[in-house]
Amino acid sequence: MPAAFLCFLVIRPPVRAENKLEPGWLIDMADSRYGRCTIHLTSTRVEIDGGFMAYLIQPADYKELIILSRESKTYMRKKIATWLPENYNQKMRYGNVAKRQGVTIAGEPCGSFLCEGEILPSWANKKQRWLPCRVNFSTASRIKLNDGLANALSALSEVPPGYGFPMAATSQCSLGNVHMQRVKSVKREAFADNLFQIPKDYKRVENELEVMLGGKLKKQNVDEMMMSR
Repeated sequence: MPAAFLCFLVIRPPVRAENKLEPGWLIDMADSRYGRCTIHLTSTRVEIDGGFMAYLIQPADYKELIILSRESKTYMRKKIATWLPENYNQKMRYGNVAKRQGVTIAGEPCGSFLCEGEILPSWANKKQRWLPCRVNFSTASRIKLNDGLANALSALSEVPPGYGFPMAATSQCSLGNVHMQRVKSVKREAFADNLFQIPKDYKRVENELEVMLGGKLKKQNVDEMMMSR
């Protein structure tokens, strides 16, 4: 083998995997709960930046939500199925879904659907009084995601799973609007791997109040505050 070729093999720098960009979508969304969000989305993972708080869903467990604060450098892990009822004091169950005329949202063609379901507000928990609820929602036709990720995002949007990435959703019951969201813009983008990872210097805590306050509260104080919500 020529000496020059051997030299090339020795001095060539290794390709660093973390420098590789992953193609996806940069999405601006308005949500009645989370406020204005910037969503960094690929086919297999997502980072939702809500300002002070950020949310990750990773391929290791699409049923788990990672909630973190870039400011306090703390994070927690929570199952999506339990986090939603705990934070928004209600449960949802879905019935029949009817397909409606397609729409275009933020330049993206979308399927449009109406679901007749039920909602159980926290004040009705003891009597198990489920109220009729209608969910109007639209999902992107061209944004193709892993099924597990798409279903996790549907759960966060409180729409039925199996229809793709939610571009807009409005939940209504006899009490009025329960939850509304709508995508404002979508553009193709590529993201670095570290955007979807928990930085090594972040501290894990046990609940959302500790994430917000940097894990500085004593456990007894946190428990008392959580019980008073």
